[in-house]
Amino acid sequence: MYLRIAEYFFVGIGIMLSVLLSIRTFFPNIFKNSNKFSPVMAFLGSLFVFYVLAGLILAIFMPTFVYKCILLLFAISPFIVGKLVSYKTLKLYSIIQILCVILSVAFVILI
Repeated sequence: MYLRIAEYFFVGIGIMLSVLLSIRTFFPNIFKNSNKFSPVMAFLGSLFVFYVLAGLILAIFMPTFVYKCILLLFAISPFIVGKLVSYKTLKLYSIIQILCVILSVAFVILI
């Protein structure tokens, strides 16, 4: 029961995060010099926090040790990718983050 609820929560957050991160990555001109999109960016930041927390909580309820390790890697992937990024490679690493989120959602759905 708790595993299923945590899975739905994680998938919902993952889908919202991947959509917003994709919009931010592929349409950067929308967000330049505009204060009206700052709530969207704050929401994106809070989604990253909820994604990490939901991944950690979901890892607690996973049935096997291998699934727990894989989910923990997905949960901390924003921090790993964030340490590697520079301004010149921002788009590439943003695409990698989007792929990590999509893969983590697919992993949770397929389990």
